[in-house]
Amino acid sequence: MNKPTTQIQALRAMTMEQRWGVAQSLYATAREWKACALRALHPDWPDEDIREAVRRSFLHAGR
Repeated sequence: MNKPTTQIQALRAMTMEQRWGVAQSLYATAREWKACALRALHPDWPDEDIREAVRRSFLHAGR
């Protein structure tokens, strides 16, 4: 059997609260990157349209 990677070992050593914090941080980063990509594609869109497009994108992710 394969030896767990350092990253997996680190995650296993975390408390549930710490893992939840990591998950929240990753989610926030993904939303920021999506907003940046949309701004690059649509530089004329106001911030509210960008926020709405990000919201819709994540609302329907995985469907």
